[in-house]
Amino acid sequence: MRIAHCRNTLLNAARTEFELSKSQYFFVCDPSQASDLSVFTRENFLSNFMYDRNEWAAFTATQTYDYYDIWPLRSKLVNHDALDMVNRYKANWTFWPAWDNFVTPYKRPIPLDYPHLIEVNSAFGGAAIYQSKYLKSCNYSGWLVDKEVSEHVPFHECIKNISGGGARIFINPKFQTATDWKD
Repeated sequence: MRIAHCRNTLLNAARTEFELSKSQYFFVCDPSQASDLSVFTRENFLSNFMYDRNEWAAFTATQTYDYYDIWPLRSKLVNHDALDMVNRYKANWTFWPAWDNFVTPYKRPIPLDYPHLIEVNSAFGGAAIYQSKYLKSCNYSGWLVDKEVSEHVPFHECIKNISGGGARIFINPKFQTATDWKD
């Protein structure tokens, strides 16, 4: 929950001190993921602006070695909390078989030259750029209903709800950050 509090502190500072409402975009980045400038380049960041602004609310990043940010990932393919599934099923299996079943299949790298945006309900990947108009009343929270979740899941749910469901969130394969490790 501490990370949600930190993200809200920055978001609220952007709203009040930097007049977020007058900005078109809000960029969020985990510094450890953007530290390798050979991966996190100006070109891959600017790739987010190749698309019609009316078609997206947010673009999230992917990584070079594998897609590491599984906890906030929600899509048609991954419509469950992968880490929650590991925790629930590791009692029946050992940890690694549960991990291999619920996490590993979704960690495959997304190639930089993958030709399509990947629509998701939630993702992060170490960096995201949002259109500011969707952030007026959304805040980060590490809770959804009665369980702990990635802070991005309720945040992205709010973005989608505030727009009446029309806000679209994508993983942009050209928008890459670096993981600190290789599997």
